[in-house]
Amino acid sequence: MDKRLSDFDPAEFLDSQEKIENYLKEALETGDADFIADSLSVIARAKLINALKEGEKSGVCEKSPEEMIKKILEDKNDSS
Repeated sequence: MDKRLSDFDPAEFLDSQEKIENYLKEALETGDADFIADSLSVIARAKLINALKEGEKSGVCEKSPEEMIKKILEDKNDSS
């Protein structure tokens, strides 16, 4: 039987500067260069998600953060 777990993105849970700093600190403590590089990517996504959420709250963004990220990824794939 093939069961797939749902996709998990830690970026969705890094919703404060303190959480981001703790996440980076833990990644650096591993000493694993690949994990640290992946963590920096997660942090970048978290910051994007947080900025989009702030834009939505202030009325700057008409679309939800999820819709904006989907559009960005679609545009990126179209240009490849």
